[in-house]
Amino acid sequence: MVVLYIFGALMLLVFMIVVHEFGHYIAAKILRFRVKEFAIGFGRPLFKYTRKNGEIFSIRVLPLGGYCAFEGDEDDPAAVPGGASSYQKDPDAIPFNKMAPWKRLIVLFSGGFANMICGVIFAFIVVAAFGYYQHVEVTRIDENSHLVGIVQVGDVVTEINGSQFPLLSNFGVQLGPIPVGEEFYFTLYRENPATGIMERHENVVVRKDVIHTPDGTFRGMGLNFEHAGFANVSFGSAIGYAFVFSWELTKLIFDILWQLITFQISLSNLGGTLSAISVMSDVVSAGILPVLIMIPLISMNLAIFNLLPIPALDGARMVFTGIEWIRGRPVNPDLEGRIHMIGLICLLAFMVIADLNFLIFQRLF
Repeated sequence: MVVLYIFGALMLLVFMIVVHEFGHYIAAKILRFRVKEFAIGFGRPLFKYTRKNGEIFSIRVLPLGGYCAFEGDEDDPAAVPGGASSYQKDPDAIPFNKMAPWKRLIVLFSGGFANMICGVIFAFIVVAAFGYYQHVEVTRIDENSHLVGIVQVGDVVTEINGSQFPLLSNFGVQLGPIPVGEEFYFTLYRENPATGIMERHENVVVRKDVIHTPDGTFRGMGLNFEHAGFANVSFGSAIGYAFVFSWELTKLIFDILWQLITFQISLSNLGGTLSAISVMSDVVSAGILPVLIMIPLISMNLAIFNLLPIPALDGARMVFTGIEWIRGRPVNPDLEGRIHMIGLICLLAFMVIADLNFLIFQRLF
């Protein structure tokens, strides 16, 4: 089963990559760029198909990336130094760097934009299929809890202080910051024994206590909860909540980036591609809902990461293209190429180090 979970995680990663490169491809076709190859993976090709117009579609041996190679693109992984390009044979095949800067900016941006669209679509699927707000059910009440007689087993809690529990701010997340001894309010539903109907109870006063149990542990309110489902939403509401959820994911990613920049999160907590596959396989094993939530998270993460102005990524290439547009002439191609190469080497080295850190220190110890 573990192998199947890892395979499922790998397929999810490949799917995200295909979406990203397909965004580049569609924009390029609309703006009449000459596409040389659309590749899934790196290394030697396992499968190649050549269209009548000369475009190559390939699946390569290492499914840890992909690329959309354009005519005259210096970053074409299949390019042969010093080799004659089709531009030299066909004057109508305009090289990528000879196209108008605004067109190149659109093509470079479209990969990340495709991931954003994918994220919103899967966010909609999550909300439409499950709902946006979560409920929890009381499953046990400690005999020493002050809530004995106030809260009952089977009560379904839907709000804390009037706030519901969305996907990224569930019951535990909202309960965590409330200090011990402070009173707050539950909104809950309780079944009426006479009618069997779940009745709404508002402003149920509760608080966190320090409770001593026989085994010496402390339990906040002396209550146990379990997930009790989601609030149903209409089709139209699901569309709106899909954008809300996607925006919340985007804010979460930027918050993490800021914490990294300000050293609030240790770099030792990061991982590379193999680490991501390991974590994703754990999520795949947890069921369909975690997977569906993970897809928009990865989509937004991939979009934001690729649009950052880091050498070798789309964001840095957009910066150089923007400079060219403003100056009216390109940055020295050799200088730009060296910057991207150094960036690529640094990224690969960081990913390897991060993977080793994750696999050795976090998985083995």
